[in-house]
Amino acid sequence: MGTALATLALISCASDNREVEHEQSAVLQSPATSAPTPETAPPTSGLATEFPDALEALRSKTLSGETFNPASLIGSDVLIWFWAPW
Repeated sequence: MGTALATLALISCASDNREVEHEQSAVLQSPATSAPTPETAPPTSGLATEFPDALEALRSKTLSGETFNPASLIGSDVLIWFWAPW
């Protein structure tokens, strides 16, 4: 079984170099063109400005007794640490 898998892996990795060389030469011979201009304007900011309703479930009390509002994290980098004792 292992020999069959190794043979299959070697066969699938083999390629016809002539085809690759032909594609490369075609790319090198084609004239350079400029990138197409986008039809829509890019977003002005990469930050999400809307607060999803699903995050309301995260509203709770901190260990010090203060209220935690997940909306206060909008625009900030956040590290989420999952602790799963499985």
